[in-house]
Amino acid sequence: MVRVENITKRFGTIQAVRGINLNAVKGEILGILGPNGAGKTTTLRILAGVLSPSSGSVNISGEDMTANPEKGKAFIGYLPESAPLIQDMSVLDYLCYMGRLNGLDREELSERIHFLAETCGIREVMHKTTETLSRGYRQRTGLASVLLRDPPVLILDEPTSGLDPSQILEFRQLLLKLKEEKTILLSTHILSEAESLCSRILIIRDGLVAAEFLEESSLPAREKEQVLLLELEGENHQTLLEKIRKLPGIEEIEPARKRNGNSCYKIITRGERRKDIYNQIRSSNVTLLEMKQENRTLEDLYRGIVGMVHER
Repeated sequence: MVRVENITKRFGTIQAVRGINLNAVKGEILGILGPNGAGKTTTLRILAGVLSPSSGSVNISGEDMTANPEKGKAFIGYLPESAPLIQDMSVLDYLCYMGRLNGLDREELSERIHFLAETCGIREVMHKTTETLSRGYRQRTGLASVLLRDPPVLILDEPTSGLDPSQILEFRQLLLKLKEEKTILLSTHILSEAESLCSRILIIRDGLVAAEFLEESSLPAREKEQVLLLELEGENHQTLLEKIRKLPGIEEIEPARKRNGNSCYKIITRGERRKDIYNQIRSSNVTLLEMKQENRTLEDLYRGIVGMVHER
């Protein structure tokens, strides 16, 4: 449904996208993660036909976006981070206006608006002006507008940014309803959102795809890498932690949430290092309350690839 081959984008001397390849098919949500400035929004704008790539190709539902951009755009519904609504219109008038722009006849438009009012949960605000809407309703209205033509491909750039927790949950449930019949590309900064929604995840860094994960079950992706959670009695274990850091195969140590006044740490190792860590703790006369192995999470992988986590 969506095929992208080696696209690049330059803005003067700045190369925002340096050769991205991706594919997405019907029935999946492809998550696109990365820090600010990584090239996510530029990539999505190229896929949506808002920008032209400096090189490379984009194919949407069999249409080459360079050779036939108008035909390609007919298959796309694009929602930027802030839905571009017309402020002095009611939601109903706005959807009617957008439907007419997209060539829907009166009967078809009426049916689509009735369907989307229920699907997107905006029936109760249909007669309110868009400028009075909460951000959650603005995003739902924006999504309804791009769904008027029932496009097979949805490109969503951080659609839940700025929403409160209940609005985020409702928006996620809506996307899960839509995914069975659509190809959805979703850019987000929220790692838990990517894990809960996406069947595949791309991490973009410096204008390139730095990693791809096929599904949540494949997240413990680095061969022979382990994640250990330690709970140590008391606090102030810096001397011990420095000794553990010097052990072979220790890649990262970070604090975790405390339990009952005791300290917890997450240790990422290369290979089996539990015995070495245990012996070091024992020789330091620190009481080990628990040591358990955990699966490597998307957050762990993201941090390893990007360097820091952006969670909103």
